[in-house]
Amino acid sequence: RQMQDLAPGRYEMVVSHGPEHDAEVRTIVVDRGSYLEIDVELSHVVDTTGWISADFHSHSSPSGDNTSDPLGRVLNLLAERIEFAPCTEHARIDSYVPHLMRLGALGLMATCSGMELTGSPLPVNHQNAFPLTFRPRTQNGGGPETDLDPIVQIERLAMWEESADKVVQGNHPNIRQIYGDANADGEPDAGLGRMLGFMDVIEVHPPESIFRTPAADRKPSDADPVMFHWMQLLNLGHRIPGVVNTDAHYNFHGSGWLRNYVRSSADDPAEISIDEMVRNIEAGRIVMTTGPFLEVVARSGEAAAI
Repeated sequence: RQMQDLAPGRYEMVVSHGPEHDAEVRTIVVDRGSYLEIDVELSHVVDTTGWISADFHSHSSPSGDNTSDPLGRVLNLLAERIEFAPCTEHARIDSYVPHLMRLGALGLMATCSGMELTGSPLPVNHQNAFPLTFRPRTQNGGGPETDLDPIVQIERLAMWEESADKVVQGNHPNIRQIYGDANADGEPDAGLGRMLGFMDVIEVHPPESIFRTPAADRKPSDADPVMFHWMQLLNLGHRIPGVVNTDAHYNFHGSGWLRNYVRSSADDPAEISIDEMVRNIEAGRIVMTTGPFLEVVARSGEAAAI
């Protein structure tokens, strides 16, 4: 149970648990000096059997660029029914496990340690990786250092821990810069294309940008719309799966509005295998969404006639 102090008055209360559940909307009246107990049960109305919801990119205060409490970040992920979320703070390996233990919620969300390696130049030289081994009281939690050369940095991250299998994710990329304009001066060059060989997945949000084409007068440093440039990579044979993440730096409504669904043999978060997550993410068994979950079955004409 949670307690919340409120000034006297009339309120609209919305209780939700992510897009797979019904939401409850009520009008409540709070009187001075009173205590109001509210019980709500939300129905799980979307069947996602065989898939689990995931966010691969979140932050809290250990990242150094925000004041979001790490416990609040975990609460946010749990409230939104994110079933798998690696810990990906800036420049250090860290863990959500102590916060899940404090909440008695270890069985409600699968997690692993990871990091976002945040080098320069921005935004091209930011990459996530998970799982990684968290080593408390060591430099960067046991993680690697950045490098001014994005190719060196992403290779270092991919090869970390003796090349142990991990998901390496290109974060908020300027794909134009990577593919053929390394210094973003508008003149084609060799680019940073070797980075693509180390990426298992690449962020392409916001997904609605799939309906936009680049402006004719855009600057070389302008990565927008990422979705368009990612599709051009696919056309060129670089079959790097796309993902959408919140990159959340604020609690309460930071997590949940974007998510990935990853194929999983276990639907209970307590039974999710991190090794299986890595394999399925690397294989592109991922669906990106802003919330809707649809199952589509396609049959040939011959099969349909049987």
